Amino acid sequence: MRFPFRPLLMTSVCAAALLAQRPAAPPAAPTKASAKAPAKAAAKPAARTTPPAAKKAAAPKAKPAPAPPAPGDPVVASAGELRITKSQFETFIAGLPEHLQAMTVGPARRNLVNQLLDVMQVAAEARSVKYDQDPKVHAQLAFQADQALANSYLNAEMKKAASDESVIRGFYDRNKSIYRQLHARHILIRVPGSAVPLREGQKELTDPEAFAKAQEIRKRLLDKGDFEAIAKAESDDTGSGSRGGDLGFFSAGQMVAPFEQAAFALQVNQISEPVKTQFGYHIIQALEYKERSYEEVKTEIKEKSGPELRGKFLEELRRKNPVTLDEAYFAK
Repeated sequence: MRFPFRPLLMTSVCAAALLAQRPAAPPAAPTKASAKAPAKAAAKPAARTTPPAAKKAAAPKAKPAPAPPAPGDPVVASAGELRITKSQFETFIAGLPEHLQAMTVGPARRNLVNQLLDVMQVAAEARSVKYDQDPKVHAQLAFQADQALANSYLNAEMKKAASDESVIRGFYDRNKSIYRQLHARHILIRVPGSAVPLREGQKELTDPEAFAKAQEIRKRLLDKGDFEAIAKAESDDTGSGSRGGDLGFFSAGQMVAPFEQAAFALQVNQISEPVKTQFGYHIIQALEYKERSYEEVKTEIKEKSGPELRGKFLEELRRKNPVTLDEAYFAK
C-alpha cells in the first residue's frame, strides 16, 4: 500500500530536494593562455578552415559526478545519480504535519522514500527536456512553492500560539458551552423504520401510536411515576432501559441534534415533551449539569483550537491588506 501523502506536498518538497541534488557546473578557471588568446587571434591571419571530414569528432562532455555526502551523513536511498542522505530524509519528515510524522514508521518509511525517489526522477526527466521552462508549468511551480511556504509558516505559528497559556485559556472561556456536560436519562418509544430493533414479542406501532404512547408515559412520570421502573418496562432502548434509562454524562456533539437541543434546554429534574429523532420518540429527564475544568480540557483545546487560530490569523492579514477585485472582470 502506498503512503497516503498529498501529491501537492510531495511534489513541492521533492522538487526542492531535487534542486539541492543537482550539481552546479564548476566555473571555468581563468588561465594565462585564455587571457592572451583574444590578442593573439587579432594579430594572426585567419586560420585555414579544416574540411568537415578532417575534423575530429568532439569528445562528449563528461557529466559532473554527484557531490559526495558530508562525513557522518550517509546516502540512505538513491536512483541513478539522485541521492537522498540521512539528514535530507529526516529533515523532510520533520517538516511534515505531526499526524503524518506519526505514520512514517515501519513499512510506511520505506514506501515514503520510494515515493520521494519517484517524484525526483520524474522531475529530473522533466528538467532534462526543459519542461520546467514552460510558462504554465513555471506559474504552477511558483504557486506550489508559495503554498508550501504558507502552510509551513502557518503550522509553525499555530503551534507557537497553542503553547501560549493565555491563548488556550481564552479559547476555553469563549467556548465553555462545549465543555458543559449533562447527566440525563430517557425512555424511547420506537417508530417504524427505526434502527432500534423491536423487542421480542413487541407489536410494531405506527408513528401516531408511538407518539400517543410517549405522551401517556410522560403523563405517568409527571404524576410521580417511577422513571427507573417505567424505563425498564417500556423503553425500546434496551441498553439504557436496563439501567433505568440512565445515559450518564454527555457533552454537546455526542447525541443526535434534536435530542441534544431538547436535553440541554431542560432544567435539572425537568421532563421533556416527546422529542422525535430517527430512532423514535424520547422522553428525557435532566439530572445534573457540570462543566469540565480548564485543566481537564487543556490538552484537548490545543488540538481543537487550530482552525480558530488559523482563521483569526488570516482575518488579521485581510484586515491589514484588503482585497481589491476587478468586478467587471470577475463578473464574467
